[in-house]
Amino acid sequence: MKEKDTLGIKHPHDHFIKKILSSKENIISFFQNYLPEDLTKLICLESIEGIKDTFIDAKLRNSQSDLLFQLNIKDQPVYLYLLFEHKSEPEVMTPLQLLKYKVRIWEKEKKNHPGLKKLTPVIGYVFYHGTREWKLGTSFQELYGSMDESLKKYLLNFEYILRNIRLLQDEEISGNPEIQTTVYIMKHIFDEDLIEALRKLLDRQETIFTNKDFEQFMFSFFVYLYSVRSIKPEEIQELIKEKEMIDPVTLEKTTAEVLIEQGIQQGMWKEKQYILTQQLNRKFHLKESEKILINKINDLKKLDQALERILFAENKDEILNLLR
Repeated sequence: MKEKDTLGIKHPHDHFIKKILSSKENIISFFQNYLPEDLTKLICLESIEGIKDTFIDAKLRNSQSDLLFQLNIKDQPVYLYLLFEHKSEPEVMTPLQLLKYKVRIWEKEKKNHPGLKKLTPVIGYVFYHGTREWKLGTSFQELYGSMDESLKKYLLNFEYILRNIRLLQDEEISGNPEIQTTVYIMKHIFDEDLIEALRKLLDRQETIFTNKDFEQFMFSFFVYLYSVRSIKPEEIQELIKEKEMIDPVTLEKTTAEVLIEQGIQQGMWKEKQYILTQQLNRKFHLKESEKILINKINDLKKLDQALERILFAENKDEILNLLR
């Protein structure tokens, strides 16, 4: 399933991931559940701190997101560099990209700490949710191809962590409610039948859609859905109403907020305002003040009612009074 940036929001995957992992509780939950076990035992997760920088190339922002964290492993500071791959298929040059990003991290560290004598280790972590199987290795030296064993000690090499969430069974997805929901929707975001995947999500994560503490998360969740996929708000509303998980007023309010945030509803107002102004002006001739009145109306129901009445209206006041 090809990604569709349906709302015109820039970098929807990046926006969603960084929103969710801006919470320390979510960061800890994420790494507790999705780091290799041997590394989790060594890391002091309470020491983890996010660093607000991005190191990926601007032209790759649609297909990658990155987050940098600093933490302690046995009292030694370490960087954990998290690279989210949003492409539908694996990138052969991922190790080279990671090397480039690591060098940028070290260059920034050196710039911030003049006289630095030692570099902070950087552990690379690739989080993949594309539709095609990741058959590539996780070693930099694999980019060289076949070589004589005696050469290896002279060549750069490092391993990186790979987490392909498409390989996870749904029941294996773990973490706190926000992390579980985030990982689940990222796993299924490219599914042909996304509505069915969402139906299963609602069965599994009922509390997150009924608890008021999660309203901000719901907002981010809906923005992500509408940004990446060609999905109608009405489909989501019907699905949640079917499950009787959110009262209709809250659901409509949340959906409206999402659409306004992304400019969709504003675009609908403007289109209807324009059509109404043009038709009324042709039929009755509008004053400038009356055009301004129409352009202030952002109630879609009122605009629709006015458009329906134009054909049979005997004067412009019949229409304008509907808007006042």
